[in-house]
Amino acid sequence: MKLTERQFSTLKNVKSGLGQLSNKLTIRSLEKKGLVKLHAPIGWTLTKLGIDELKKVE
Repeated sequence: MKLTERQFSTLKNVKSGLGQLSNKLTIRSLEKKGLVKLHAPIGWTLTKLGIDELKKVE
């Protein structure tokens, strides 16, 4: 899957627990791609697909 620099940095932020600081449009686009998911009590988290995408680039 092709990700922009902003999307990739947002994935890293979510992994670090800083998803709330990310751009709302970028978060929503990652959610539509199935890379992140919102869990009400804890915030944004990576999905299995999101973790795999991070591993590809890192």
